[in-house]
Amino acid sequence: MECAMVIATHKGGPRCPQCREPFHTITQKGGRYEVNLTSNILYRFGEPYLHMSAQQIKIASRIFVGEQPDESGTMSMQFYVPQFLQEVHEFAEWSLVVTDADDGPIGRVMRRSDTTAFSYDQARYRNEVQNTVGKLHELMGTHDPPLFFMKAQVSKAFMEMVEIGKFHMKSYPSHPLDNTDGGEKILSMVFPASYLAYFATMGNIDPV
Repeated sequence: MECAMVIATHKGGPRCPQCREPFHTITQKGGRYEVNLTSNILYRFGEPYLHMSAQQIKIASRIFVGEQPDESGTMSMQFYVPQFLQEVHEFAEWSLVVTDADDGPIGRVMRRSDTTAFSYDQARYRNEVQNTVGKLHELMGTHDPPLFFMKAQVSKAFMEMVEIGKFHMKSYPSHPLDNTDGGEKILSMVFPASYLAYFATMGNIDPV
């Protein structure tokens, strides 16, 4: 079944919030934001906004977001990628295992991987974070963007961070006890508390 419905990325990735089937053609929100899952292009106001790979789209759909205020009441969003990225690998029953270079090899990865020099270009990493936060703030300021568009920007940034060496992403056979709830923090973004109200309404269609 193919549907064109409001983007829903929680609870299972990009699926129709009514029939729960995966989107096969285009997800859209109000005609202003569209995601073409055939070409992997995100459109904003009818213009191409982001060109992504199929893997980047899958990773974006699995990124999860936390929100909390600091001591002054200023809100921040934290974007995380699961340590075990399942259903993203080209081979069935394999996962991409994500580790942070600052933590070194940990868990199963330590036992299975060769010794690696966990170093990265910190200046390039800081620049990537700064640029991505700027894009997210720009996106937040226009016409109630879908949360998936923000996750897509972070997914693109995450892959750049992998290339830089800040994060390591290696392939391993999936294990039944892999915990996909745990994640690596990719970046944080401060935003005014006044944004909280409309963020609470984004993606508010309950899946059946």
